[in-house]
Amino acid sequence: MHVSASSSLLGKPEPGVDLQFYSPDQKRAQRLSARLRNFATVHWIDRGPSALTDELPPATSSGLVLLDYSLDAAEESSTLARRLIVHAPDSPLVGVGSTGMDRATGVLAALRAGVRDFLDLDATDEELRHLLARVQSQAELARMARTRTIPVRAPGQVVVVLGVRPGVG
Repeated sequence: MHVSASSSLLGKPEPGVDLQFYSPDQKRAQRLSARLRNFATVHWIDRGPSALTDELPPATSSGLVLLDYSLDAAEESSTLARRLIVHAPDSPLVGVGSTGMDRATGVLAALRAGVRDFLDLDATDEELRHLLARVQSQAELARMARTRTIPVRAPGQVVVVLGVRPGVG
């Protein structure tokens, strides 16, 4: 069962920054939305143990998918990440959790599942925005490269000249 609820609070998000956060806990989604309120709209989708089905989650317009890697959600998020990597390899996956010493197992689970970026909830709001902006720009560049029909050429050429004369140097 997918439950989608917009959790954007205060402030108008920039166009195109629309995130789906898969988590069994709506309160986590609300806290994340409050921290990203000036940058993105966070949509919570319930992915608790009873919500995992064979159905793939819907894609977002920005293509960014946030997966909850808190202690109680890491296993379900890893299962979903593996399925998304197989069925939607172009979707950038971002793990969300804490890198604190007592909660860092979520980071390890995310890396093992193939998630390339991780939002540390212990970081500042500006660091969270910076990471999401970087991930979004990389996804946009990859999307543009896939749609380009003209082969990309380097702006210059490399010419190697080799000269050998006996008895010199």
